[in-house]
Amino acid sequence: MKTIALMLVAVMLPLLFPTNATADTTRAELEVTAKAERVVMADRAEFRFTVREFGSTLSEAVHEATKATDAVVQRLLALGIPKHKVTTQHFKSNENAGKKAFLSSAKDYVASIETRVVVDSVDKLALVIGVVSDANVHHLSNIDFTLENRGALMREVRKEAARIAREKAEDIMGELHGTLGRVLHVSETTGDSYSGAMSNVVMGGYRLNKEATAVALDDHAAAPLSLNVPEITLSVRLAVRYALKE
Repeated sequence: MKTIALMLVAVMLPLLFPTNATADTTRAELEVTAKAERVVMADRAEFRFTVREFGSTLSEAVHEATKATDAVVQRLLALGIPKHKVTTQHFKSNENAGKKAFLSSAKDYVASIETRVVVDSVDKLALVIGVVSDANVHHLSNIDFTLENRGALMREVRKEAARIAREKAEDIMGELHGTLGRVLHVSETTGDSYSGAMSNVVMGGYRLNKEATAVALDDHAAAPLSLNVPEITLSVRLAVRYALKE
């Protein structure tokens, strides 16, 4: 019986009188948030155009679509668009179901080729759009505006957000007479937002005056088409958690 009593006391003592090893070890921390932004004008654009041609055979339809696409591409290359910036995105050929004549005709088969064009100079964009639309393409897509050096710009915005976060934490601890320790955790949220009208190209039927386009090609002047290039706001938001020194 004495042995059992001694064992019970040995078990209860740590619960009644906790040692330093079981004391509260809550760590003092400080978390701050910071946001940095940079507004820049879009300097790059891309769009897609589709050529659709017909033929009495599948081979003829594909040949005609390829020939028509090549004609547009050659005009783009003549404008100084690098060849690797003009790429085929989609190809489709099939029997012209639903619109096929009762008897054999020149429209028994159809082929379409979609091509992506990247324009690194928005100053040239209106002229490029004009040349493509004047080539009797079947479809022009919406224009997507982007930044050529987005990665480098985002890096600068991120560094600015980190600097703001550090300054904010130091200001708080300076007023509280505390000292910042090491960084415990960082989370990041990034975003792009656009301001200004996004330019859309009407699907099908959009034409420019041939004489005006020819003058633009000869004189390297702006084509008779107005495009509103948007501003892009790059943003980085950081949440930084610091340990506090005793």
